[in-house]
Amino acid sequence: MQQAPGADLQEEHYPNFTILLYKFLLLFCCDFLPLQTIINNKVKMSKQSVVLRQRRMPSGNTSLYLDIYQHGVRSYEYLHLYLSPDKKDKEKNRQTMMLAEAICAKRLVEVRNGEFGFKSHVAVSLSQYIETIIQAKNGSTRRRYVALSGILQGYTKSSMMVGDITPAWFLGFVAHLEKQGFAKNTLAVYTATMRYIINQAYREGLLQTNPISNIKGIGYEETNRTYLTVDEVRRLAETPCENEVTKRAFLFGCMTGLRNCDIRSLTWADVHEQDGYTRIIYKQAKTKGQEYLDISAQASSLMGERGKDADAVFPLMCWHSVRIHLFAWVARAGINKHVTFHSSRHTFAVMMLGLGTDIYTVSKLLGHRELSTTQVYAKVLDQAKRQAVDNIPNLLDTEKRK
Repeated sequence: MQQAPGADLQEEHYPNFTILLYKFLLLFCCDFLPLQTIINNKVKMSKQSVVLRQRRMPSGNTSLYLDIYQHGVRSYEYLHLYLSPDKKDKEKNRQTMMLAEAICAKRLVEVRNGEFGFKSHVAVSLSQYIETIIQAKNGSTRRRYVALSGILQGYTKSSMMVGDITPAWFLGFVAHLEKQGFAKNTLAVYTATMRYIINQAYREGLLQTNPISNIKGIGYEETNRTYLTVDEVRRLAETPCENEVTKRAFLFGCMTGLRNCDIRSLTWADVHEQDGYTRIIYKQAKTKGQEYLDISAQASSLMGERGKDADAVFPLMCWHSVRIHLFAWVARAGINKHVTFHSSRHTFAVMMLGLGTDIYTVSKLLGHRELSTTQVYAKVLDQAKRQAVDNIPNLLDTEKRK
C-alpha cells in the first residue's frame, strides 16, 4: 500500500504538532500538488526520504541535521541547531525541535517534488530563531547574541517573523543602533552579528531572497591595544595577587599569547610532553581551528602540578571575579594602564616582535588566519619605538644645558 509524503513522520519520534505543521507546509509550499492526491496517499515515496537525525557533540550538546536521500544519492544538511543537556533548557529544546522539524518537513516537500534546493518561506519567529543560535554559542560570543536579542526587543515586535526581514528593516535596525549612542566598533559588532543571523537564515531556506546582499557592512576603527612592557610583566610577577589562579593564568597568556577563552577551556588532556618540550594541542574557541603550540619552560611552570585529563589547567572563577582581581593586582603593581585579560595576548605579540621574531612566525603563534591581523601589532611596536626615540635627552642644545 502506497504511503503519503511524510507518512513516515507519524512514528512515535515525532509529536502530533509536527504532523499538523507538515500538512500546512505541504499546502503552503506545494499548492500545485492536488490536495485530494495527498490525502488519498497517491504519491510515490520510494527512494526519496528526509530524516531528522541527532548527533551528540563533545561539548555535550546534541546537533540536529537532516539525512537526505534522493535518486540514489545520500547527502546531509547540518542545521546549526543544538539541544542542550541542561534540564533548565527544556522549553528552549522544545522550540529548537519545532524549528528543526519545520525545516525537515519543508525539505521533504522539496525532495518529493524534485525541487530540493528551492528556497521557500517557512514561518519562524525571529526571536525563536535567534534563541536557537544562542544555544550553540558560548562565552563572549553567546553574551553578544544575548545582548543583541535584548536590543531587538526595543526595535521590533516579538511576533516578527524571519521571513519579514527586508532591506528597509535592516537599515532601520542600524539606525536604531546609532540612536543608542554606541561607539562605531560596537555598532559594527552588532550589525555584523545581525548580518550573520540573516545570512544563516537565507542559507537554511527561511528567506526566499537575501535582503542584505546589496548592503555594505560597517567597517571597524583601529583601536589602541593595551600591552605591558617586559619590565611591567616582571613587576606583576613579583606582586602578590588575591587570586593565585588569576595571576598564573594572566602571566601564562603573556608567555603564550592564548586567548582568555582558550586558557579557560584548557584541560590537561590538551597538554603533551614531546621531545623535551611542552606542547599544547587545542582547538581555538574563536576560529575552531586546530592548533599545535610549543610553550617555554617558564610558561609550563605556570600551569602547576599536572592533574587528571578532564581537569582544567586554570580553574578560573567567573569573568567578573577575574576582572576584579586583575584590576586590583595591576594597581598594586603600580601600573597605570587599563589592563584587561586580553592585554596578555597583546603583550605576547608585541614582546615577540620586539625580540626580533618575524611577523609570519608571530602570526602562527597567535593562530591568526590572516597576516594582516598580526600586522596591527607591528604598528603598535613602531609607536613604542618612536616613544623610545623621543625619550632621548637633549644632547645638542648647549644653551639649554647652561
